[in-house]
Amino acid sequence: MTRETPPQKQSQRESIWAVDPKWRNAYFAIFTGLSTISIVRVIWYEATHSSYPHWSQAIEAIMGSIGRNCLGAAGFAITLTELGRFSMVLGGALEDALRKRRQKQIDDARIEVDSHWRAWNKRRLAALENDEPFDEPPPDITVSPNNGARS
Repeated sequence: MTRETPPQKQSQRESIWAVDPKWRNAYFAIFTGLSTISIVRVIWYEATHSSYPHWSQAIEAIMGSIGRNCLGAAGFAITLTELGRFSMVLGGALEDALRKRRQKQIDDARIEVDSHWRAWNKRRLAALENDEPFDEPPPDITVSPNNGARS
């Protein structure tokens, strides 16, 4: 009798270092670029501006600087990708708000146009009912489906 191991339950915990799967490529591209530049800069600086009595001290200084710089690069890359995500969310929210505002303007314009047509028709029907001549032209107000403005 074999004992089956239960499937691993995926953790729901979010980490500060978690990167949204849609943004992972951007994160790794930014992180790789920043880290590479940082590593080259640290090695160049230590090689040209430092004089250690023993090579192991130079290696220790280089590794310490690279570690700090790569940690900073990781934080900066996450910050940039999160700002990118935030700007996408903010852009979507602004787009929705503008769309709703535009729809309200169109609806208000249609209500106004409808009121002009109803008033004109009421006068026309009153004149017809009283056998009076009615030569008033219909309202020249329309709502354009593209912009909601009166023309």
